[in-house]
Amino acid sequence: MEVRIIRYGTDDYQKTLILRNEVLRRPWRRSIYDDDLRSEVDKDVIFGAFKEEDILGVGTLSHSDNKKIRIKYLAVNSKNQGKGTGSAILRAMENYARELGYKKIILETRLSVREFYLKNGYRTTGKIFISEVIPVKHINMEKRIP
Repeated sequence: MEVRIIRYGTDDYQKTLILRNEVLRRPWRRSIYDDDLRSEVDKDVIFGAFKEEDILGVGTLSHSDNKKIRIKYLAVNSKNQGKGTGSAILRAMENYARELGYKKIILETRLSVREFYLKNGYRTTGKIFISEVIPVKHINMEKRIP
C-alpha cells in the first residue's frame, strides 16, 4: 500500500470522489457531487491510499490557523476497513502537518468511529452533537503533534 498526495482534477482525484460518495454520502441518500468542493482546488491537501491503481482510502487536511490543521474527512473502502489503511492515511496526514509546523490536529467525526481515533491517540473534546451535513451523532476530537 502506498499513501500519496492527490492533486485536484486528476484521475486519482476522480477515484476519491467515487469512494467518498460510496462511504460518506450514499448511506444517507446524499451525493458528494452536491458538496461545495472548491477548497480542494488549492486549499485542502488530499491523501489517498493505493494498492497499484486501486484506491483503498482517502483523507483530507484543511488549514485552520497557524497552530492547528483540520481533518475534513477520512474514508476507507469497506473491503479494507480494519486492515490498517485508515491508520496509514492518518499517519501520513500527521507527518505532513508536523513538517509544516502544526502543533495540533482537530476533527469532527461520527460517533460510530470514535474508537478508531482514540486508538490513534486522539481525545474527545466537547459534547456529542448532530451534524448538519449528515444527521448522525458526531463528536469533536484533537491530537497534539510534537
